[in-house]
Amino acid sequence: MPDQREIARYYDSSTRLMLLFGRRRKSGAIHRELWGPGVRDREEALRYSDTLIADRIAPIVEGGSDRPQVYDLGCGVGATALYLAAKMPLQVTGVTLSGAQAAIAAARAAELGLSDRCRFEARSYLETGARDVDAAYATESFIHAPDARDFFAAVSAMLRPGGRLFVVDDFLAEEPQEAESPDPSRLRRRSRRERIITLFKEGWRVNSLLPVQDVVRIAANTGLACDEVYDLTRFVARDPGARVAAGMLARFLPWSVPYARNFAGDSALQICIREGWTRYALLSFTRTGG
Repeated sequence: MPDQREIARYYDSSTRLMLLFGRRRKSGAIHRELWGPGVRDREEALRYSDTLIADRIAPIVEGGSDRPQVYDLGCGVGATALYLAAKMPLQVTGVTLSGAQAAIAAARAAELGLSDRCRFEARSYLETGARDVDAAYATESFIHAPDARDFFAAVSAMLRPGGRLFVVDDFLAEEPQEAESPDPSRLRRRSRRERIITLFKEGWRVNSLLPVQDVVRIAANTGLACDEVYDLTRFVARDPGARVAAGMLARFLPWSVPYARNFAGDSALQICIREGWTRYALLSFTRTGG
């Protein structure tokens, strides 16, 4: 299980490589392309999850809150935070384990004239110390949490009663129930599934890959009631077969080779999605109680 320092080193060393890809230069988005309804090009696909979060935060703004306080939990280089702050009157705080990412995000905020409404901190999202926050979101960062319960407990303590949390991430699909038997083909399928999921987790430094129903139950025990599960799997861009094959070959390279581990994890995830072993979804929660 990767610890917080390893994850920080991973993003410190790989973020600039991620941003070198042409499709990410304009937006700074380093999360998944989603070809949802109405999406016309790659830029909109990279922004689709941001628009989903914006749509769900909008009622908080419309409810009359004076510049709502919003936390981006695992903010990367600030793409989502800056997008939201440019669209609506929010005060957004982004937290990331990576000092390199926090510096890039702060520089981008200054370039866009949003430094007064967006700030970025290099720290764990489990240790923000924030209270009475109106909303928080975690895009492809929940899976890095060392422990799912600790994540939801920290967010629950951060949010005001009625505050919202949005999680966009990968989740483990329920393994099909099969009759126990020594059938070699069944055993091979299970072994392959476990091997590919492990490669994804190792490549992406994943700690908390869980079924949606387990996540919902854990969150509920911390005072966060799930009121929406929006499956986005069908919208996820699929890599060409040749790229997936190349990524799988990358697993034979030493992990010290730059980006090899991440590339292998990318391809393993593509296989997981294709085989139905993982799902990609948006989960919405409301902080209950007083």
